[in-house]
Amino acid sequence: MHNKTPLPLFWILQGVDALGDEFMVPQDQGVIKPNSSFLLSVQFRAKRPILVKKLLRLEVYDVDKIIGILQTENIQVYAEAYDVDLKIEPAASLDFGTIRANEDAKQQLKLTNKGKYDLAFKFSVGCPNPTLPTIKSMFTVSPQSGTLLPRGKPTAVVIVCRPDKEVSLKEESILSCQVIEPSIKGGETIATLDIKISLQAVFSRYKITPAWDIDFGPLIYGTDKSQIFTIENYGHFPIHFTLSRIISELGIHARLG
Repeated sequence: MHNKTPLPLFWILQGVDALGDEFMVPQDQGVIKPNSSFLLSVQFRAKRPILVKKLLRLEVYDVDKIIGILQTENIQVYAEAYDVDLKIEPAASLDFGTIRANEDAKQQLKLTNKGKYDLAFKFSVGCPNPTLPTIKSMFTVSPQSGTLLPRGKPTAVVIVCRPDKEVSLKEESILSCQVIEPSIKGGETIATLDIKISLQAVFSRYKITPAWDIDFGPLIYGTDKSQIFTIENYGHFPIHFTLSRIISELGIHARLG
């Protein structure tokens, strides 16, 4: 409020008591000095969803109230408190199970905005557990950020894990999802949701016996002899193998001679 006159003015705000407990007005009356300004503030804080439409009346007097009301202004007060209703499926946890190291494994989250207004989201990867190896580079999120329309269709977010080492995670808070109110200038984070992740990354494990050459020993020309070697898979996943014949230089020279 600006007093552009050479005299002080008295002001009072009528209707403050009717605003309700959700509102606080630090000062509802006072005096503005000549050629001075006063910042009138009204604070709103609700504990439940509510829509408020109220009318305040600003009355301006001379300081001694001799002349009476000099000016009146109606101030429309509109405020709404609403729930942020974001549904995440599955419920803020992902279990990759047992996966191969150096291969991609995918999981999917579905985000649904069931509220009245737009919401934005932004994912980030981290690990609050200092005892775990550096795992940030193992995960990629697509899309990493976006906007959710009110009461719209679910938005799919794909999380890809590609571990380069053996690692075991049990409900670790690896991902975090910031819920952002985009209507506020610059966007304001109103909630942060932790996404817990479980997985066990392993390498393929196998054993060949004997581990080195197979020795047939001395043979009489034209006779047969059999030898056996074994390939044992003691890992979590199937392994595939191919046997191929390698002709050595020694073998070629022997036949030529």
